[in-house]
Amino acid sequence: EKLTGGCIHPLRSLTSPPSYVTPVEPSSTCQFAVLGCEEFHDVGPGAFDIDCPEGEEDSAVANANPCGHNQAPRRIAFLHTQWAFFLQKANHHERALEHFYKAIQIRPSGNAYFGLGTSLAALRRRTEAQQALEKAIKIAPYMSAGYVNLASVQMSMGDFKDAVDSCNKALQIEPAMREAVMNLSNARRMMGQRSLAIQTLWEHVMLVHSEDENDADLAKMPV
Repeated sequence: EKLTGGCIHPLRSLTSPPSYVTPVEPSSTCQFAVLGCEEFHDVGPGAFDIDCPEGEEDSAVANANPCGHNQAPRRIAFLHTQWAFFLQKANHHERALEHFYKAIQIRPSGNAYFGLGTSLAALRRRTEAQQALEKAIKIAPYMSAGYVNLASVQMSMGDFKDAVDSCNKALQIEPAMREAVMNLSNARRMMGQRSLAIQTLWEHVMLVHSEDENDADLAKMPV
């Protein structure tokens, strides 16, 4: 299972799979990342739409059967995860946890563990958050956002060396990932490596500038 992460994406539509995870900051030095929607590419928009009265969404998700027959466990797990991300976006982390746990019970996935860890971090349950995020990247080792959020939790626990390692792993996957660079710089600063922290930010600025110039050159090329 290969998942990818990146910078915050806008909400595409209410019928599309969630493309975000609420950023939470246990401390002012932590940057949390979000997931992209690539992990949901095999399920079409609206596949799990449920028409139910306002306030009864949780029970509708728990008893989802919109097609009139039993759905595959994978899709039921997806539905719980999707609804959990919406709850998470609304800062209803306790309710989100219930659905992440249900999704994991049905079909463990890197995406569900990622969401679980992020909500646990928002609730300051950092040891549990770390364990969940470690499971997420074990299942989905290419999930750069998983490494970034793990680094944020590690920083909030004072584990700056481990946070540096996690950020470096995220940058191996996604070299221009802003949250990874910010966490890496902050972790180095907290370790007393001020010059190295500034160098980290400068290298990121130069990388992004170089990519922007390349994009501009490509745009000028005749079709």
